[in-house]
Amino acid sequence: ENYIRETQENADTLIFGRVTYELMAAYWPSEQGWIADFMNNIEKVVFSRTLKSADWNNTKLFNGNVAEEVSKLKARDGGDIFVFGSADLTATLME
Repeated sequence: ENYIRETQENADTLIFGRVTYELMAAYWPSEQGWIADFMNNIEKVVFSRTLKSADWNNTKLFNGNVAEEVSKLKARDGGDIFVFGSADLTATLME
C-alpha cells in the first residue's frame, strides 16, 4: 500500500485501452477511499477505435495515432504517466 501511495503522488495521467477502461470505469466510480479518490479524479486517457464516449470523470478519448498522442502527453509539464493493464496498448507503445 505504501508503494502505491508513493507512486500515485507523482502521477498525473493514467492511460488505458478500451477493455481496461471499461472495467475500471464500471468499478471505481462507486468505490470509496483514497485509491478510489485517486482513480476517479486523476486525468485519464483511453485509446480506442470502437468506443464512442468515455464518461468517467476526467477522461479523454482518443482514436488516432497512439504514439503521436502519447508523445504529446509526455511533452507536457506534469507528473508521471501510467499505463494500467491494456496489453494491446502496451504492445503498441513498445513498437
